[in-house]
Amino acid sequence: MNLTLNLSSTELSDNEELQRLTRQLCDSIADETEIEAEIPSGAVQQGHKGDMATLATIALTFVSSGAAVALFNVLKAYFERNSSFTIKAKKADGTEVEISAQNIKVEQIQALLSQFNH
Repeated sequence: MNLTLNLSSTELSDNEELQRLTRQLCDSIADETEIEAEIPSGAVQQGHKGDMATLATIALTFVSSGAAVALFNVLKAYFERNSSFTIKAKKADGTEVEISAQNIKVEQIQALLSQFNH
């Protein structure tokens, strides 16, 4: 399964800070899960200006079915640090889900996982 994540924050208006956090999240996902995570090659390089949607994009490729649970555990840790984050997850077929600190509880994670497993 392939997903694209777009990170946004109501508290971050600085492109460089959002880009830095996106890279940190990408690295955390790659290090802590069995998911291949990368900043798409079309994204703006660090230190350059660009539009927020492009700066905050992570492409994911799931290697195993259990990786989705690990992904949400990584996301939960980020939401606990900053509840202003919102992540839009989009499957290749166009299915989109918005994830925020308000819907990262266990029940919501299970519902999100079931949406993406179909």
